[in-house]
Amino acid sequence: MIFDEDKVAKQLLKKAMGYSVDEVVMEYVNDDDNNMKLVKKKVTKKHIPPDMSAVKTIIEKYFEGDD
Repeated sequence: MIFDEDKVAKQLLKKAMGYSVDEVVMEYVNDDDNNMKLVKKKVTKKHIPPDMSAVKTIIEKYFEGDD
């Protein structure tokens, strides 16, 4: 399997550090012509907490054996 090791490392670090995302919820109703019409759009910033298994992976891969 071929993958970009730098990209994987960046994503692993992001997961280990935690990050924020925008969560979008949209509500629609049918209008008189039976078309969908957007009536409400709510954007909420959601924080994804750090993942301890990602932290463990980083420590094992990059820091173990560095004495």
